[in-house]
Amino acid sequence: MKWIKKELLKKDTCELKLEEILSFALTQEIKAQKLYEKINENNIKKSLESVLDRLIEEEKFHESKIRSIFNDFFPDKDIEAFDMELKEDFSNNTEIMSEGYTVNELLERGIEKEKNSSELYQTIAERVDEEAVSNLLSYLVYMENEHRSLLQIELSDRI
Repeated sequence: MKWIKKELLKKDTCELKLEEILSFALTQEIKAQKLYEKINENNIKKSLESVLDRLIEEEKFHESKIRSIFNDFFPDKDIEAFDMELKEDFSNNTEIMSEGYTVNELLERGIEKEKNSSELYQTIAERVDEEAVSNLLSYLVYMENEHRSLLQIELSDRI
């Protein structure tokens, strides 16, 4: 959880605006999609491909849920335009798409990403006042833990 602690020191979750929370969550879900697509590009195992395809679809679903909640709260605003500084702060420490990683290393990074996202979503869910957002984040915690378990199984099958 290295990057979460470091970033929360910079900007405590108590200080986050709802727009920032949703914008950050959206960014995390898109990054997860890209990671799983990257693993799929380097993968030769069919069983892993089906797991990755499932994860990509679930991350896309999460993205659509986040966009929907954002639009409910902020119908006149564009989620993509929110707090790029916050996104950059987090993305500098979570960027994992550089070349040269093996499939196993990418799976390990996916496991770490899912764990970190789950922990962060849980922390924010406990502090946010809006019930719909808290429920969404709690759902995402559950799903990120499921994703982590799937990736751990795939990694253990490869070792």
